[in-house]
Amino acid sequence: KDLEVLMSIHEEWADLILKGTKLWEFKRKCALSPGMGVWIYSTAPRREIVGFFTIGEIRRVSARRPDPSLARDGALTVAQLRNYLTGLDFGFAIEVTHRRRVQTSIRLSKGRNGPESYRYLYPDGPDASLVRRLAHAALVRA
Repeated sequence: KDLEVLMSIHEEWADLILKGTKLWEFKRKCALSPGMGVWIYSTAPRREIVGFFTIGEIRRVSARRPDPSLARDGALTVAQLRNYLTGLDFGFAIEVTHRRRVQTSIRLSKGRNGPESYRYLYPDGPDASLVRRLAHAALVRA
């Protein structure tokens, strides 16, 4: 099975991804690949895994002149995207494909926190018990 990641996404954006109105997620740094699976960790106040998507394309985004259509399809204004990428030459747009909602949201184990941005989920690493739980998660059409 391919390596998956746990990605922290603000609750409002996570909801828009699962509704199908946010087609791109933006990150300041990206060491991900098309085809990888992403578990959506909805940040505070929810603090739980609410869905899953597969990465389509990954595009570099100019921090000074972000593509307006990319910003719009990512549910942001150009100004919001420019502000998010402040201090960088470029950031990344991650295409959301094959999105699914988890039937029952999943909390992280006591003492485990969501990642700052994202983290790889290694089956034999610190997230081993989470990886096992995710393998049995019921995913439903978003």
